[in-house]
Amino acid sequence: MTPKTPGHGNTAHQLGNSCGTLPKQATPGSVVPWPSLQHVELRYIGEVLRHCGNNKAQAARMLNVDYKTLLRKLAQMKGESE
Repeated sequence: MTPKTPGHGNTAHQLGNSCGTLPKQATPGSVVPWPSLQHVELRYIGEVLRHCGNNKAQAARMLNVDYKTLLRKLAQMKGESE
């Protein structure tokens, strides 16, 4: 049997064996809905922006990314919410 990667229908039991522990809400045999890396990244950017009072320049510094990179990622966020 070929091992599956997170996000592709792994059961919690399979992931628990490969990662050492089960996700908190998982039970053996349940399918774990892993978010995509892009989803996690955009969610994190949103949290940092809220922390900075929506100051994009400050958020870019906190994230250690170029201001234009942050603007591009924010455009991605806007495109996904429409």
